[in-house]
Amino acid sequence: MNKTEPIDFWSVLETMPFGVSILDHNLEIKWVNKEVLRYSLKADLPRIKGKLCYREILGKEEPCDNCPVLLCFKTGKITPRELVIELNGQARCFSILAIPFKDRTNDDDLMVIEIAYDITDKNITQEQLRLSDELTKKILDNAPISIFTIDRNGVFTSMNSVMAEQTGLGDQAKDILISRFNWIDNPYTIKCGLSEYIKKSLNTGDVVQVWDFPFINYRGNRNFYMNFKGVPLYGTDGEIEGLLCIIEDTTERVKTQALLAQEVKMAAVGRLVASIAHNLNNPLATISANSELAAALCHSPKTACNEKDLWKKLRDYHKAIKEEAFHCTNLINDMLKLSRKEGFRWEQLNLNKVLDGVVKGINFKKYRIKLIMSLEHSLPQITCDSWALQQVFLNIINNAIDALESKPKAAITIKTYLRAGIIITEIEDNGIGIPNEIMDKMFEPFFTTKLTKKDLGLGLTFCYEFLKEMGGEVKVKSKPGRGTMFQVALPVHTAGRG
Repeated sequence: MNKTEPIDFWSVLETMPFGVSILDHNLEIKWVNKEVLRYSLKADLPRIKGKLCYREILGKEEPCDNCPVLLCFKTGKITPRELVIELNGQARCFSILAIPFKDRTNDDDLMVIEIAYDITDKNITQEQLRLSDELTKKILDNAPISIFTIDRNGVFTSMNSVMAEQTGLGDQAKDILISRFNWIDNPYTIKCGLSEYIKKSLNTGDVVQVWDFPFINYRGNRNFYMNFKGVPLYGTDGEIEGLLCIIEDTTERVKTQALLAQEVKMAAVGRLVASIAHNLNNPLATISANSELAAALCHSPKTACNEKDLWKKLRDYHKAIKEEAFHCTNLINDMLKLSRKEGFRWEQLNLNKVLDGVVKGINFKKYRIKLIMSLEHSLPQITCDSWALQQVFLNIINNAIDALESKPKAAITIKTYLRAGIIITEIEDNGIGIPNEIMDKMFEPFFTTKLTKKDLGLGLTFCYEFLKEMGGEVKVKSKPGRGTMFQVALPVHTAGRG
């Protein structure tokens, strides 16, 4: 466009997305743009020019209350107003600005430019946002957890009522803490280590979450536990502006869990006492009985039996005492095996060969059990303690043998295979199975279902602890009356911990 050409302002006003009207002091229409015509009763300017605006556009007999144009004529100043006007049976809200000006052709003739912008949708959106904000605030205030926000420096920017109550500052909590109190530099937050988690989240943008975290509160109370979650808050520029913090008080739950754990320990001690009492009672009773018989024989008249019979009986009594004494010693040694294992001797092992060695030492024909071996060839070697691994397999196989006692067509199936870098060994029997109610106690120390077999109940505890030390794990699946399968998993690159 040539720079010397004048700008056609009338064309510019025609394209404006808001209504523009020029009115005189009688509210007669001098000119309107197309946006105003959309709301008028007539569709073109010539038909409404010189007519009263409130009649032709609004269909009213009287000017609007608080008409900004009339007030502008009265004061001679720019006058803003918000008016709710009914158009075509629908109430619309307009932001109106009345601007006084004088026509160049007649300086005495004051006119007003009325600019009207429909803000109905904007107001509806703002009202919806307001209601949404109120609902959000109600939800946060009534949530049974502490919720608050901090800025990048760690200063409180907001908090819900639960957090305010938890501070112990009452109704003054928000006034005292918001925009004043720094949570990152708080000595208690620093001392318990939570400050480092918060700083990391603010720097990296990672969500931080800790469970049952021991927190030292402002009173110095160390017996406070919580679940803490910190979610970074981003500004419109994509930079981290602060952190949304959520705290759930878990103190009572942690205390309850501690009490339950103590009860479990006491129950284990109780089972230990019962097991020791049962396992030592029978051999000690045998020792006592044979000692009394031997003593009575020694004090009996020589005529009661000849010398040859006397020595034979004494030898029998001595043999029984010796056997039961050794049995007591073995029971005590079983209890101490786990604590006596001082470090593991790590070596490269072929798992199939370890299994083969264990199996060859068991006389399955004696127990009338069919052994089925399905070992995957060319398994990679693992780094384990040979003795510990043998004890794991021996204990599991012995359990399977016990479960198959007197069962017709008894069978034990042993499989090995490699899956995703893990060597799996499955030892399955078709025995009596394990009741569901004791599945969770299988690997507890001193738990046993075989008291009559003089078993102290440490076998599966050995399995669990040894495999854990070697980087593996053991799982058990069982259906009562249909059998049990133990699954031992060992990573190919198992490494010792010293």
